Amino acid sequence: MKKKNVKLLLGAITLSTLFATVPVGADTLDLGDDAPTSGSITLDDNDQIVESSSSYFLNSAEPREKADSVTPFTAINYANSRWVYYSNRHIGKGTKTGNSNYYHQKKRHGSYAAVGSKKSGWKKANAKKYSYAKATGPSKKTFVAKYDAPYK
Repeated sequence: MKKKNVKLLLGAITLSTLFATVPVGADTLDLGDDAPTSGSITLDDNDQIVESSSSYFLNSAEPREKADSVTPFTAINYANSRWVYYSNRHIGKGTKTGNSNYYHQKKRHGSYAAVGSKKSGWKKANAKKYSYAKATGPSKKTFVAKYDAPYK
Protein backbone atom coordinates (compact mmCIF):
# COMPACT_ATOMS: atom_id res chain seq x y z
CA MET A 1 0.00 0.00 0.00
CA LYS A 2 1.29 3.46 -0.83
CA LYS A 3 2.17 5.91 1.94
CA LYS A 4 -0.68 8.29 1.00
CA ASN A 5 -3.27 5.48 1.09
CA VAL A 6 -2.03 4.35 4.52
CA LYS A 7 -2.48 7.88 5.91
CA LEU A 8 -6.02 8.07 4.49
CA LEU A 9 -6.90 4.67 5.93
CA LEU A 10 -5.56 5.61 9.37
CA GLY A 11 -7.49 8.89 9.23
CA ALA A 12 -10.72 7.07 8.36
CA ILE A 13 -10.20 4.58 11.20
CA THR A 14 -9.52 7.42 13.65
CA LEU A 15 -12.67 9.33 12.59
CA SER A 16 -14.86 6.23 12.78
CA THR A 17 -13.51 5.52 16.28
CA LEU A 18 -14.30 9.07 17.42
CA PHE A 19 -17.92 8.85 16.31
CA ALA A 20 -18.64 5.24 17.32
CA THR A 21 -21.28 4.64 19.98
CA VAL A 22 -20.02 2.43 22.77
CA PRO A 23 -22.58 0.99 25.20
CA VAL A 24 -21.53 1.65 28.77
CA GLY A 25 -24.53 0.61 30.84
CA ALA A 26 -25.67 4.14 31.59
CA ASP A 27 -29.07 5.26 32.76
CA THR A 28 -30.29 7.97 30.38
CA LEU A 29 -33.13 10.44 30.89
CA ASP A 30 -34.35 12.71 28.09
CA LEU A 31 -36.11 15.77 29.50
CA GLY A 32 -38.32 18.36 27.82
CA ASP A 33 -38.04 22.14 27.63
CA ASP A 34 -39.81 22.55 30.98
CA ALA A 35 -37.02 20.72 32.86
CA PRO A 36 -35.18 22.68 35.58
CA THR A 37 -32.11 24.69 34.55
CA SER A 38 -30.28 23.74 37.74
CA GLY A 39 -30.47 20.76 40.02
CA SER A 40 -28.88 18.29 42.37
CA ILE A 41 -28.88 14.61 43.29
CA THR A 42 -27.62 13.02 46.52
CA LEU A 43 -26.52 9.39 46.45
CA ASP A 44 -26.07 7.39 49.67
CA ASP A 45 -23.06 5.20 50.50
CA ASN A 46 -24.60 2.48 48.28
CA ASP A 47 -25.00 4.96 45.39
CA GLN A 48 -28.80 5.01 45.56
CA ILE A 49 -30.67 8.32 45.21
CA VAL A 50 -31.76 9.59 48.62
CA GLU A 51 -32.50 13.21 47.74
CA SER A 52 -33.26 15.15 44.58
CA SER A 53 -33.94 18.80 43.82
CA SER A 54 -36.62 17.80 41.31
CA SER A 55 -39.01 14.93 40.69
CA TYR A 56 -37.62 14.87 37.13
CA PHE A 57 -34.49 13.15 38.42
CA LEU A 58 -36.30 10.53 40.46
CA ASN A 59 -37.03 8.62 37.25
CA SER A 60 -33.46 7.37 37.52
CA ALA A 61 -34.01 6.20 41.11
CA GLU A 62 -34.45 2.53 40.21
CA PRO A 63 -31.97 0.32 42.09
CA ARG A 64 -28.73 0.18 40.16
CA GLU A 65 -26.53 -2.79 39.49
CA LYS A 66 -22.90 -1.86 39.80
CA ALA A 67 -19.47 -3.37 39.70
CA ASP A 68 -17.45 -3.38 42.91
CA SER A 69 -15.82 -0.08 42.08
CA VAL A 70 -17.89 1.90 39.57
CA THR A 71 -21.49 3.09 39.67
CA PRO A 72 -23.06 3.12 36.22
CA PHE A 73 -23.26 6.76 35.27
CA THR A 74 -26.47 8.63 34.69
CA ALA A 75 -26.82 10.94 31.71
CA ILE A 76 -29.62 13.49 31.66
CA ASN A 77 -30.24 15.05 28.25
CA TYR A 78 -31.89 18.45 27.84
CA ALA A 79 -32.70 20.39 24.68
CA ASN A 80 -29.33 22.23 24.72
CA SER A 81 -27.32 20.45 27.39
CA ARG A 82 -26.32 17.21 29.11
CA TRP A 83 -25.52 16.36 32.75
CA VAL A 84 -23.58 13.22 33.62
CA TYR A 85 -22.85 12.06 37.18
CA TYR A 86 -21.26 8.95 38.67
CA SER A 87 -18.93 7.77 41.43
CA ASN A 88 -15.88 5.50 41.53
CA ARG A 89 -14.89 3.51 44.62
CA HIS A 90 -11.19 3.02 45.23
CA ILE A 91 -11.01 -0.48 46.69
CA GLY A 92 -8.31 -0.81 49.31
CA LYS A 93 -8.15 2.94 49.91
CA GLY A 94 -11.59 3.32 51.49
CA THR A 95 -12.41 6.32 49.30
CA LYS A 96 -14.67 7.18 46.42
CA THR A 97 -14.61 9.92 43.83
CA GLY A 98 -17.81 11.67 42.78
CA ASN A 99 -17.99 13.21 39.30
CA SER A 100 -20.50 15.75 38.02
CA ASN A 101 -19.97 16.88 34.43
CA TYR A 102 -22.21 19.31 32.58
CA TYR A 103 -22.27 20.49 28.96
CA HIS A 104 -24.30 23.37 27.55
CA GLN A 105 -24.36 24.11 23.86
CA LYS A 106 -25.25 27.82 24.07
CA LYS A 107 -24.41 29.33 27.47
CA ARG A 108 -21.84 29.46 30.27
CA HIS A 109 -22.63 26.87 32.96
CA GLY A 110 -21.23 24.94 35.92
CA SER A 111 -21.10 21.69 37.85
CA TYR A 112 -20.30 20.73 41.44
CA ALA A 113 -19.39 17.53 43.30
CA ALA A 114 -19.00 16.64 46.99
CA VAL A 115 -18.25 13.40 48.84
CA GLY A 116 -18.84 13.88 52.54
CA SER A 117 -17.12 17.13 53.51
CA LYS A 118 -14.76 17.11 50.49
CA LYS A 119 -16.07 19.57 47.90
CA SER A 120 -14.98 20.47 44.39
CA GLY A 121 -16.46 23.93 44.44
CA TRP A 122 -18.28 25.15 41.34
CA LYS A 123 -16.44 24.36 38.10
CA LYS A 124 -17.50 26.70 35.30
CA ALA A 125 -17.18 26.34 31.53
CA ASN A 126 -18.10 28.30 28.45
CA ALA A 127 -20.64 27.14 25.88
CA LYS A 128 -19.77 23.97 23.93
CA LYS A 129 -17.41 22.74 26.67
CA TYR A 130 -17.96 20.44 29.63
CA SER A 131 -17.55 21.67 33.18
CA TYR A 132 -15.86 18.89 35.17
CA ALA A 133 -16.34 18.71 38.94
CA LYS A 134 -14.68 15.96 40.97
CA ALA A 135 -14.40 15.33 44.70
CA THR A 136 -12.81 12.44 46.61
CA GLY A 137 -13.82 11.48 50.14
CA PRO A 138 -14.56 8.47 52.37
CA SER A 139 -16.42 5.68 50.54
CA LYS A 140 -19.14 5.47 53.22
CA LYS A 141 -20.20 9.11 52.76
CA THR A 142 -22.89 10.56 50.51
CA PHE A 143 -22.12 11.93 47.06
CA VAL A 144 -23.79 15.17 45.95
CA ALA A 145 -23.79 16.15 42.26
CA LYS A 146 -25.10 19.52 41.03
CA TYR A 147 -25.36 21.44 37.77
CA ASP A 148 -26.31 25.03 36.98
CA ALA A 149 -27.29 26.81 33.76
CA PRO A 150 -29.41 29.71 35.05
CA TYR A 151 -31.40 30.43 31.89
CA LYS A 152 -33.92 28.72 29.64
